[in-house]
Amino acid sequence: MRHAKSNWNQSVSDHERDLNARGRTAVEVIRKWLQTSDYVPDEAMVSTAIRTRETYNRLKLETERFTYIAQLYQASVKVYLECLQKAKGQTVLILGHNPGISDFAADMTVARPEHNRFDNFPTCATWVADFAIADWKDVRAGMAVSVDFAVPRELIEASDNH
Repeated sequence: MRHAKSNWNQSVSDHERDLNARGRTAVEVIRKWLQTSDYVPDEAMVSTAIRTRETYNRLKLETERFTYIAQLYQASVKVYLECLQKAKGQTVLILGHNPGISDFAADMTVARPEHNRFDNFPTCATWVADFAIADWKDVRAGMAVSVDFAVPRELIEASDNH
């Protein structure tokens, strides 16, 4: 998952930016989607940036395992993979930033989801994938089977049309 939309109207470092109103709304939409789709993780690895921490906190997940990981801030694909290989949970959430998170998803999947926003992961976009492995230490690029991909704005538009 990429963090929700951040607030650019602050005179703070990039790492210290929080979410804006649109971002807070997006997190609520994704939270409900995760719950209704039964995609709730039991482990979370979250970048230490304020916007990722706020995104995670607003998801109101009750994960068994939770870690803030400084290296996930502006991380490379290699760092994301190394973090996932250390996971212990059954369903793992990695909450990070672009371009790393979208590059990581693209590298991990066998076939990209048929979604026109997958390549650039808009804010709060969430990719769900299955891995046919017994232990996360065995995960490698090109192993993930895409299950779902959600963009908050599209979920909002879909609910407005019903």
